Amino acid sequence: MIHLFKKIYVTTDNIIDLGYDRIVVSQNHGLDVLEDLQKISSGKLIAYSLEWSEILGSKNVTYPTALDLFTKLADHCDVTNKRVIIYCDDDSLQFIMSTWYKHILKTPTKESVKSLLQAHAFKFNVFFRGRFSGNGGNVGTEEILKLTNFDAIYDSVKAGSSAKRKTFVKKYINTIGVEHLFANYLHNKSTKEELKSVIKILLKKDLEKYLYELKEIFFQHFLTKKVTAKFNLNASYNFDNISSILDDTSDIAQVFIKDDMWVSKYMSAASSNNNVLFDNISASDLVTIRKFTQIIADGWSQFKVYDAGKSDVNKLDFIECITGEFTDTLLDSLIEMESTYDNESGSFFSLELETVNHYLIHSLLDANSNADAAFLSRYITV
Repeated sequence: MIHLFKKIYVTTDNIIDLGYDRIVVSQNHGLDVLEDLQKISSGKLIAYSLEWSEILGSKNVTYPTALDLFTKLADHCDVTNKRVIIYCDDDSLQFIMSTWYKHILKTPTKESVKSLLQAHAFKFNVFFRGRFSGNGGNVGTEEILKLTNFDAIYDSVKAGSSAKRKTFVKKYINTIGVEHLFANYLHNKSTKEELKSVIKILLKKDLEKYLYELKEIFFQHFLTKKVTAKFNLNASYNFDNISSILDDTSDIAQVFIKDDMWVSKYMSAASSNNNVLFDNISASDLVTIRKFTQIIADGWSQFKVYDAGKSDVNKLDFIECITGEFTDTLLDSLIEMESTYDNESGSFFSLELETVNHYLIHSLLDANSNADAAFLSRYITV
């Protein structure tokens, strides 16, 4: 999915999920839902059509302009606190994304928007069947998002007045995709606080993912004598006393089960919710996490990725971005760390963060390192 702003996303009509509130614009699927199906679907069909001209335009009372559409969808998200997915066939997707970028980018060009859409499409086609994808629906072997006839579609899009576009961007700037906030900051140091706010959410989710990976390894291997000898657990555990691990008070056991750090002692999927109580992670907890990381890295070569050198463990250095004051120094240090690519998985643009285009973030980091202001300027909003 491609993130626009707030909880509004765009994706292909090949993976329509009736559980989401949605708009469907598609030659094949832009139809009403059967009444019986509506009754059992948790998602609301907000609008549908075969093409965008049937939804947008002066003849449409609800959405006379694209900005009316975006604003009303934002209001819908505010009321429901739910995602809205805009499902499109290939031409309709190119149209709405061209419309979006003509409204939010400071100086959109056909070439820069085309490159961006191609990157979105490539990322989707490569990864949408992968382990970090939340997509369902058509999972055949072929590409299912194809961009053709872009030039003509882009040229057909009419942007609103400059004043209205600026007003819209100013109102929603803190909710647009992190890629463009990042471009703004690297290019002219603008939208700094908005960038921090979004990175904080994404970093929190990424650190949750990392901590859950470690927790999974702990629960998988607390019977494995090869490593548990170094855990200094209260007891030796075996098949007959497995559940007793939940009563262990040793440092390593507690850092994965204690109530003031985890909402549940058991596993959960990483999210932007409060599954991990970051504010309660102490300095000694961080020492224990690093110790555990080193033990498993020493025990198994495949876990060297977790070692205390150049790996995800370094992201723990930025936990203060979540629990304390996210200072300018921390922000610049985080960007400097990411620019080295010492971490395989970016802290706010990893594959697990499905709606962030890591290809664009990588390119912005490289442009910043190479002082390529021209590339950075292609994707700024202010």
